[in-house]
Amino acid sequence: MVTLKQIADEVGVSIRTVSIALNGDPVAGRISETCVQQIQDVANKRGYKVSAAARAIRLNRTFHIGVLVRNSPDMPLIDPAAYETIIGINQQLEKAGYILSLIRFTDVDKQFASESRVFKERVLDGIIGIGNISDHCTDIIQQAIKQCVWIDNNAVNLPYSVRRDEYSAGRLAAQHAYRLGYRNIFWIGGVKKEDGYHISMYERLEGVTDTLAQHDIPFREQKLPRWNPEVGPEQLKQVLNKENLFIAYNNEIATNLGQLATSMGYRIGRDFGMVCCEDSKYISDNWPGLSRSSFDRNAMGKTAADLMLELLNKKRKTEPRDILMPVRWIPGNTAWGPEYQD
Repeated sequence: MVTLKQIADEVGVSIRTVSIALNGDPVAGRISETCVQQIQDVANKRGYKVSAAARAIRLNRTFHIGVLVRNSPDMPLIDPAAYETIIGINQQLEKAGYILSLIRFTDVDKQFASESRVFKERVLDGIIGIGNISDHCTDIIQQAIKQCVWIDNNAVNLPYSVRRDEYSAGRLAAQHAYRLGYRNIFWIGGVKKEDGYHISMYERLEGVTDTLAQHDIPFREQKLPRWNPEVGPEQLKQVLNKENLFIAYNNEIATNLGQLATSMGYRIGRDFGMVCCEDSKYISDNWPGLSRSSFDRNAMGKTAADLMLELLNKKRKTEPRDILMPVRWIPGNTAWGPEYQD
């Protein structure tokens, strides 16, 4: 069986450095990623097997981080875009030697009622929550697990959080519409604050309404048949014209309007304008021409993971932090302006 000394001799480092890289905490030990990778490559080539149980006992860490997602048994695909964020989280945690575990937030109350070993036995070193986790569940988790990072949570008083700049997403969409010459601008999305709705809906809407108000443009709302059966094709025909532009709250609404209008014979961008306040990998691959605000969800996951690793580094105190991720505008081709002529 290969020994730590043999690995150290081959790489050209000390036995202690090899031990930390393979069995300890390379981040806390201040070993470069390049050095860690060289040691791991040699260890893998020689067939060295790390004892996770022994390492956990020695360092008082499990090297498992939970990722709390909004998926539930009856709605397993409620937030597929979260996958982009999860990939970013995993990329950073994996480099630091951590393993990611998925937890459904709808199971939290049930798990505590049965004293789940995820929380009772300290299986996790920390938790990263994604999306609008309820205040009740957030409180339960923070009481059970010391290190928590929250991504896109509705609460604004959480000590360690990473959020998208939702207000700018709405502002950029409205500014693009105004610059193109549109003055009849319709919002498609919710307008009333209701329990369970994500804060992005209201912050994007606020970005839109503030921009319209700056230019003395009245706010208008348009409903779609999918969510409002009383709205029929005849009503849509009255508003789908070159003078009008629609700002969709998210990808789902933009896709729904696009498919509906296309089936009715309209050309998006020419016969009416449309922009969206959201982006995703699916949209980038399947509708790259959609005029939209874009967030880098993968980078957001990496940022949250880096914050978690900073919290786990006991040698340094981490001050509470609310990180706002930037947004950029993709002009696309779904809005040409009311003066466009074929």
